[in-house]
Amino acid sequence: MDHQYCNSGVIQAIDPLGSYSTRLDLGFHVFHTALLTCPANGTRFSVDESVFACLSHDSNGTKVRSLSANCCAPRVRRWSYPAHLLRVLDGDTIDAVVHVGFGIAVEERFRLAWIAAPEINRGTAAEREHGRRACEYLRSRIAEHDGKMTLISDKQGKWRRWLAWILLEPRTPSLNAELVSAGLASYV
Repeated sequence: MDHQYCNSGVIQAIDPLGSYSTRLDLGFHVFHTALLTCPANGTRFSVDESVFACLSHDSNGTKVRSLSANCCAPRVRRWSYPAHLLRVLDGDTIDAVVHVGFGIAVEERFRLAWIAAPEINRGTAAEREHGRRACEYLRSRIAEHDGKMTLISDKQGKWRRWLAWILLEPRTPSLNAELVSAGLASYV
């Protein structure tokens, strides 16, 4: 199994045959309607109940692994998805294809959350060079993983870019923190 991630939704209707369905929020303004009987244990859910779907992504596609109800659903959702790098724009901004599940992929622009790297087109010559080093570091670290990464995001920022943490491997510091540790960016 390559990736696991969770989505949430609210059950909207029960069809005449008694099947439960919901509109799962896949993140990035993408929704998917799904029938809701948990494949793991056969649990059925009530109308208007908040539901969390744990998805598995493997070579056969995306599948619902388990579902659970939670009447106190968190207000802030943090999405975690497999992604593939398209381009590095500067030391803290990338374009990536995000695989949101059910065979759906979206192209989005991401700004690395909580950090700022020097601009590559503004400032003094030394600042621009520092920005180019941050850009190249970001590009080379992601290239070491064949452009594959996990993006964790929960909101869009000022310029409608998604704010994200980049993970190259499970249970390792984010690439955001690596840039700061390497002296190529600073926390904001």
